[in-house]
Amino acid sequence: MRSSVSERSLIIESDDDDDDDHPQSQPSAAATRRRRSRRHEDGSGSDSDPGSGSDSSSPCATPRLPPTASSYTQQWPQSYRQSIDILSSVQSPNLSFLGTPTLSRLSNSFITNSFRGKTPEIISNLVKPLLRPTTSDDRQQQQQQQQEETQKSSHYLLPSRKPSLQQIPEDQKPLLVAHEVSPYQKCSYTQAVVNGINVLCGVGILSTPYAIKQGGWVGLVILYLFAVLAWYTGVLLRRCLDSKEGLETYPDIGHAAFGTTGRILISIILYVELYACCIEYLILESDNLSKLFPSAHLTIGNLTLNSHVFFAILTTIIVMPTTWLRDLSCLSYLSGTCLHVALHLVWLSHATQSVCMLCIYFRYALYLLYVPHVAPHNIDVSVAGGVIASILGVICLFWVGAVDNVGFENKGTALNLPGIPIAIGLYGYCYSGHGVFPNIYSSLKNRNQFPSILFTCIGLSTILFAGAAVMGYKMFGEATKSQFTLNLPDNLLVSKVAVWTTVANPITKYALTIIPLAMSLEELLPPNQQKYSNIIMVRSALVVSTLLIALSVPFFGLVMALVGSLLTMLVTYILPCACFLAILKRKATWHQVAACSFIIVVGVSCACVGTYSSLSRIIQNYT
Repeated sequence: MRSSVSERSLIIESDDDDDDDHPQSQPSAAATRRRRSRRHEDGSGSDSDPGSGSDSSSPCATPRLPPTASSYTQQWPQSYRQSIDILSSVQSPNLSFLGTPTLSRLSNSFITNSFRGKTPEIISNLVKPLLRPTTSDDRQQQQQQQQEETQKSSHYLLPSRKPSLQQIPEDQKPLLVAHEVSPYQKCSYTQAVVNGINVLCGVGILSTPYAIKQGGWVGLVILYLFAVLAWYTGVLLRRCLDSKEGLETYPDIGHAAFGTTGRILISIILYVELYACCIEYLILESDNLSKLFPSAHLTIGNLTLNSHVFFAILTTIIVMPTTWLRDLSCLSYLSGTCLHVALHLVWLSHATQSVCMLCIYFRYALYLLYVPHVAPHNIDVSVAGGVIASILGVICLFWVGAVDNVGFENKGTALNLPGIPIAIGLYGYCYSGHGVFPNIYSSLKNRNQFPSILFTCIGLSTILFAGAAVMGYKMFGEATKSQFTLNLPDNLLVSKVAVWTTVANPITKYALTIIPLAMSLEELLPPNQQKYSNIIMVRSALVVSTLLIALSVPFFGLVMALVGSLLTMLVTYILPCACFLAILKRKATWHQVAACSFIIVVGVSCACVGTYSSLSRIIQNYT
């Protein structure tokens, strides 16, 4: 392990080896790193050398020493940090598809100052000649550039098992080629809050009225309890990350707590949760498109596909090519474009109605996000599109009830004990963002703000959840369906805005959600099999498998309750406490141990009850 890290460090720096032949008054940063790598290879204990990370100028509150970090990044899954950063649009290590470490800077999905402000520098690196000039002025200029690059970025880590200096053909290069953390790629408070809300406010908000129907009004207490516990366990994850050098992701925490077994098990749980989300996306698309076009069908010979099956297959055909992209940064624009086009089509079809001003307003707000110098805080378009979609859905729900005279007349039931287990799973699903929170924390400019950021994210998300739940249940009562968009009147413009927004959002999120799992599987391929054609086959197989499961279990609310009960309880409540006790048990106070024990008991109880009830209800639908 140690020797492989040293070899990779030497290989990455090989483009600067020719500078060693020229005398220098001061050793270059690259030579310093090479000497440190040799000491590390000889077992000289760079891990114990306090000065080994002194030349890193990261502004983070908690510095990370590269040698220690490599001990975690060399374990499967090596691609977790990069792939989850793309999913949440965190500014952090960049990802390049079949490219070079330099090109990887161009493929970051977060459209920020770091992307635009550094573009000239990146381009200048791309057009460097293969033969370096030999004049003394040019050599001095190159040395200055090398020192600046050393201060701005850490060393590259290749996930490939066997490094090589041989030039690899374009179609045979491995998928993930660089892992870089740069000081200028750090999230501000606002960016982190928006990222967190984008992760939390997903499709779960659509089922919150259905959760009240299942558990009654008293069930809202479960939502607030889960919110408080989710904030606390998020803070526990931060304590775990700060306990040891090199911890940056959830699998890293599992590795520190329970060794390689813990890392693998936690990674599998996180990937299964993402896989289940993709299944939910297909069911969601099928249900809502069937609402828009109920008479749609497809006849092939003697086989007739109804609207649900037809739209599930159609959605799969649409999203499958997006999973093949080498550069996912275009999905940032595709996400905003889908929402923009959907609102534009609804506006054109109802141009004579005064309510179309609602579409115009949100189209204008979305347009601002496309303009780099106008968009506040340079929020990524995909992130802003996801947050806007959630807020727009809640606004449309309120509009239908208050303006379009549907009303809020239903009183409902105070408590429905038989439905409480399903409500537990639905409410738990709303807080399934802990797999991303460590990445957000590792990418913050000021990590001391993380508890406040977490409180803001969860607080604002809970307001949206509760608002949608109360309004939806008051409007539709016992007729509430698994998604409140399915209850909206068909003849209203605002209803179509809500439905089309719901349909447009998952089209791009699907690729961002399935790719972390795909990349982890691609790591298991032999190096000579990591070709673009094989990558396409792996990802296509994953997409088709989600379609088959979505067609087999087309129950949106019950599948969500199952995922929330089984997986979210583990990721959000049980595992953070277990990892905290395993890593910091000697330093933890008695009330921290008591709180963790209480949360574990609550999480295990909810997981058992909710999983059993969800599976029972799913089986009942087949009998």
